[in-house]
Amino acid sequence: MKKYLWGLLSGIFLAGTIIAFAGETFFKGKVVYLLKDRSPIAMQPGSSGKILTQIIKGTPMVVIEEQQDWIIIAITGWLPKSVVTGEFNRLKGNALQASMIVVTDKATAETILGQIRAGDDFAKLAKEKSEDKLSGARGGDIGEFYPGDFAPAFEKPIMALKPGQVSGVVSLQGRFHIFKRIK
Repeated sequence: MKKYLWGLLSGIFLAGTIIAFAGETFFKGKVVYLLKDRSPIAMQPGSSGKILTQIIKGTPMVVIEEQQDWIIIAITGWLPKSVVTGEFNRLKGNALQASMIVVTDKATAETILGQIRAGDDFAKLAKEKSEDKLSGARGGDIGEFYPGDFAPAFEKPIMALKPGQVSGVVSLQGRFHIFKRIK
């Protein structure tokens, strides 16, 4: 019985040694280093994948997942905080901010626009007269947004304004809007 047990243990040890020499194992969280002088990082496995960047020999990376002959990695290193963001929308450009007043009657919109051009406070008029209660409660402020967040018909009149400017009456989906660009 001892001979069989000793033979089994020897076989397991030998198999483990062969596997260890045959190839390296990659597991989630393992730190790996690039062997080649340069290598591209692809968006997808294979040569048809979009190339994101090139990395150089010795770059430390953390294994996220292994898939057949490929590993998904996260590069580790140091970058200044000023060159990165946790907000994907910032890749679209600088944030815009605007306020609006919305009414269902064109004559009312024209009257409100006349009051604004005469010097009345946009925020005060938005609170009093806007039929969009959500933005109206905030003085018409629709908050920060990035190009592409809203439909082009809605964004175009805002983007045509310089900060501080007020639009004319804009008809959108059966309602009448007056926009003021904040930034």
